[in-house]
Amino acid sequence: MSRVKPKNEEQASKNVVYKIPCSYGKSYFGQTSRAVKIRLKEHMKKVNKKEVYGSKICDHVLDTGHKMKWDDTTLLYKEPNWRKRNIVEAIFMGMAQDPLSQPSVEISPVYFETLRK
Repeated sequence: MSRVKPKNEEQASKNVVYKIPCSYGKSYFGQTSRAVKIRLKEHMKKVNKKEVYGSKICDHVLDTGHKMKWDDTTLLYKEPNWRKRNIVEAIFMGMAQDPLSQPSVEISPVYFETLRK
């Protein structure tokens, strides 16, 4: 079984935006109000069972043969407010090159040029 990062007390973190990289440079961005370790186990279970429905990660793994780098999962931002957390998640996706996930909210591309500066 794969060891799940982030380690120790961070695994129990809730209300976070996180990033899971794949072996070829793409990344999946997500947000959860629950403990990160629970959410990561759910992602891994879908990949192991090849459950594509509702799983961009599983879809990516099956389509490309890439591996997800579960051990390199990072917490990007902590935000208890669900709406704000969705906006932050969308910002991280918008700043990334070709993310695996789709944002929950749309952010105008005009803002990304300002954020990059």
